[in-house]
Amino acid sequence: MAVPTMLDAHDRDVSAFVVQDCQKDDRFKSKSYTRYYGFRFYAGVAIVSPNGQRIGSYCVVDDHPREGLDPDELAFMKDMATTVSCMSCLVLSCLVLSPFL
Repeated sequence: MAVPTMLDAHDRDVSAFVVQDCQKDDRFKSKSYTRYYGFRFYAGVAIVSPNGQRIGSYCVVDDHPREGLDPDELAFMKDMATTVSCMSCLVLSCLVLSPFL
C-alpha cells in the first residue's frame, strides 16, 4: 500500500507538509517547540490506514532552516510512512487474533 500523492486544486503535491523555517512562520513561531527547543525546519507526511484514514504522520525536524526536501528524501519519507502503516496493521491483526490462537 503506497501513500497516494495528494494534489490540491492547482495540481500541487500536498502529501507532504513542509515548514522551511518555523521561527519565521506565523503558525509556529510562538510554539514552545520553536521557542524553547529550537525547531526550525519541519517536514511530515501522512500515515494512512488501509481504508484511507490519516492516522498520524512521519516527520523530521532540524535545528536549522532548510529549503525543503528533494524528491529522494520525500520518497523515503513516504516509504517510511507506508511501512509504519503496514506494521501497525500487522500488530493490530495479531492483537485481534491472539485470543483465538
